[in-house]
Amino acid sequence: MYIDTTGGRAEDGNTIFAANNSEWYPHEMVHFYTGRVFSHGSWIADEGYATYLGGTGGLPLEHALRTAARYYQRNPGRNILNDVEKEYRIDGRMQVIYPVGGLICKLVDEQSGFDGIRQLFSLEDFSAAVELTLHIKKSDLSGFIMNELAKYR
Repeated sequence: MYIDTTGGRAEDGNTIFAANNSEWYPHEMVHFYTGRVFSHGSWIADEGYATYLGGTGGLPLEHALRTAARYYQRNPGRNILNDVEKEYRIDGRMQVIYPVGGLICKLVDEQSGFDGIRQLFSLEDFSAAVELTLHIKKSDLSGFIMNELAKYR
């Protein structure tokens, strides 16, 4: 079982453990679902979808987006795609994959609905999946994410 003060883990089988001192943790419920529905997909898409639908650390996606937007505004030299790939933690706490993945899932859902989410999960390469679903090339992805995050400052 994964132990964290703000999170939990969905275990294989029919059991979900939560380590957030709560009986209810919707983020892990989404992982429970995606693990059964999608056979592929990047872990960034999976964490993003769980954050989009269930929040993270007991807080909604919008909180994670505001946190990321403010962090990158204060740290303009950081490369957000590098941070995603290296599982960087914003301010030492929240991994950047949560707001970035959540943002991409939100945009895909708004544009294409569940069919788009299915496409996002169809590839293990997250950048390729974003290009497939949102038509954003990898070379433009960092700027696109930063522009979208700026809306949440």
